Amino acid sequence: GAVHHIAVIIAMTTGDALTITQTEVDSNYRNSLNHAHPITGLVFIGPGMATTAVRCLTIDDNTGSNVSSGITVSNCSFVNFAKDVKIGTGAFCCSFRNCNFTNLSGSATTYSIEVLTGATNAGERNTFTECMWNNRNYILNHTNANANTHFTDCSMDYSTRAFTVTAGAVYVTGGHIENSADSDYYYYVSGGSSLLSFVDVDISTTAAKTTYSPFYSDSTCTNGGIVIRDCRYNQTSTFSVPLVG
Repeated sequence: GAVHHIAVIIAMTTGDALTITQTEVDSNYRNSLNHAHPITGLVFIGPGMATTAVRCLTIDDNTGSNVSSGITVSNCSFVNFAKDVKIGTGAFCCSFRNCNFTNLSGSATTYSIEVLTGATNAGERNTFTECMWNNRNYILNHTNANANTHFTDCSMDYSTRAFTVTAGAVYVTGGHIENSADSDYYYYVSGGSSLLSFVDVDISTTAAKTTYSPFYSDSTCTNGGIVIRDCRYNQTSTFSVPLVG
């Protein structure tokens, strides 16, 4: 069978298990080094959903150049972390390929992926390709106006809210998204120029949708909002609210 390299981090109670910064002085050369030397084939096992002060991976460079571009993570698993990945200062053109984000026990109250405000030069053209989220309540919190994040051919299994976008743009293309609870908006967009786009995505829910619309865009979305194109939305039980609120 396959050989797995496992990093067990279950004893942590606070902080980041792995923080990526830069040692190469030439910021133009970093892309070459980072793409040629990916983080690959690792299984990270965390302390559980209740330990919300622990994050598995932070990509952040606040050394002055604010460039931490081209970080590549492939064929890795993030297991039982309340928070999996933070895209921080200088983190752009980073890619996650064929990675898995899994909750084995407990119920997450935090987002798996965070692109947070206050980070300089953060978030342009970061990608998640053929990744999978299993049994996660929340997938993405996107609050940086400078950021655009792309999900391509991913599979997402969640319960409460898949995406919150209050700044920047998020593009979801292809793949499958499945929900199992009717306790919130599933896809929430707020703020000027905030955008959440779905193209050619298979979306389904097994829960009755009677209180909150699946998609919600508030009145502050003056140059953005929600785009749904060439998608299939499959509702297997009662549906009595607008598709987009």
